[in-house]
Amino acid sequence: MRDATSSTTSRRRVLLAAVLSLLMPAAVAAAPRDRSGASRDRDAQLEAALRKQTKKVVTAFCNDLERAAEWAVSRGLGSEARRLVARISELDPEYEDLDKLKTKINGAEKADGDTSSAVKTLEKRLDSASSRHAKRLYELAVKCFRAGLFTRSYDLLHEALTFAPDPRDSTQKKVMRVLGYEWDRDQKQWITDWEADQRKRHFLTAEGWFAKKDQRKFEEGLRPCLGKWVSIEEEKRIRTRNEFNPYRVESENFIVETNLGREIAWKYALLLEDFAREYYRFFIGYYDQVAGAKLLFKKSDKKKKHVVYIFPSKVEYLTHVKQRKGNDQLLRESAGYYSSRDRRSQFYWVEDMSSTIETFYHEVAHQLFAESKRTTPWESEGNNWVVEGIATYIETWKKDGKAWRPGANLRHESLQIARAALSRSAGWSLMGFVTIDNDRFHEENRGLNYAISGALCHFLLHHDDEVYREDFIRFLSAFYAGKVSNYSLVEFLDVPGASSTEEAFATLEKQFREYLAAL
Repeated sequence: MRDATSSTTSRRRVLLAAVLSLLMPAAVAAAPRDRSGASRDRDAQLEAALRKQTKKVVTAFCNDLERAAEWAVSRGLGSEARRLVARISELDPEYEDLDKLKTKINGAEKADGDTSSAVKTLEKRLDSASSRHAKRLYELAVKCFRAGLFTRSYDLLHEALTFAPDPRDSTQKKVMRVLGYEWDRDQKQWITDWEADQRKRHFLTAEGWFAKKDQRKFEEGLRPCLGKWVSIEEEKRIRTRNEFNPYRVESENFIVETNLGREIAWKYALLLEDFAREYYRFFIGYYDQVAGAKLLFKKSDKKKKHVVYIFPSKVEYLTHVKQRKGNDQLLRESAGYYSSRDRRSQFYWVEDMSSTIETFYHEVAHQLFAESKRTTPWESEGNNWVVEGIATYIETWKKDGKAWRPGANLRHESLQIARAALSRSAGWSLMGFVTIDNDRFHEENRGLNYAISGALCHFLLHHDDEVYREDFIRFLSAFYAGKVSNYSLVEFLDVPGASSTEEAFATLEKQFREYLAAL
């Protein structure tokens, strides 16, 4: 939950200027977004045109794969041809020549004799096709960015990388530089601009970054503490006394403080950076275009970082809560909270993070929305569901290996509670829900309000191939800027067939109920 008392170098500048000049003309960057119907019509036309271009890009790649499959059949490479046809089917199940191609390769056998030369030639043909596809995806990403479709642009850039896996590929170089990476010759890998800057003057350890000039002291077992270098044992004695002398590590976007030690602090910092990358990708439309480019494409010179404090145990966390918040029951039952007054998130440590990871990301989401740009949500009228709704929605995100899947946990408790509640409550009104005042939201059925708010955000971000996503994120941005009124939600969304505010809410509510019922 939020704090109950609040609403919750020159080289880089050159690189940023290059990125912005490439992706976004100055006139586009400066133009405010008009929410008039005409503006939405133009946006819809532009998005439709970009979807057609996306289809053309996929079709062009499928054409290349079709020619390669036909060539493979002619050289007796039947199994290779069938794999290519399967790939075409995955990319575009409605590809025009798919059935004809399947018939053509059906029963194709492997040629007698040595086919290794033909296989190598096929691989070269496929490499060339992939390289061309990567280039087209990059060019489409640029167009999407200029149209304000930030997340689609970012996703296309990353998709382009999958088709340009060789660091020598010119498209990979363009994409990685746009995304804010540099090629490290020593490590032979891409690293962020921030890490490249760090490596000039620092070295990386399991405890975070340290200045190169202090490397000998570090290797001798000394650590910086209260303005001097002391032994590891002495620092531990000092830092474990109380919360006012914690270990402290700093990453690109966060400062993590804890009495548990630097290694645990650094572990949390890496988790936070990983989450923040996905947050900025998904919610990039929350920021204006210039700020969005800085955050998403890693060219930001942040002076203020987000502070996160990890208490060593639940007992110490509860002692802190009682001193700061008295007997607030929700805080006492929580695993952490974000305080906009203190500008920090605080949690208590557990060895098995899986039991508290949802709370961890929920509160950090509050922090990122509130601190990554100037926000005054309390000046907005109504829509008190938004702040807790969007943070509760974050709890439905899943991490599979290296890949985040926003909204993928459809079995999450909040979705199931909202689903059950709305299935039994025919009298519930979306139009009424968005106007609930802050006291009523938090004092009457708070748990249910949180669940419905999280489910509503899930619907608005994922319904019907994410048709409302970009506009809802713009609504979020306006809400946090204090610029929305009670019924602004439907003013931002292009609700089909609605000619009035009441009709728009009625249609939206019907879609929301059907969405939950189908989960």
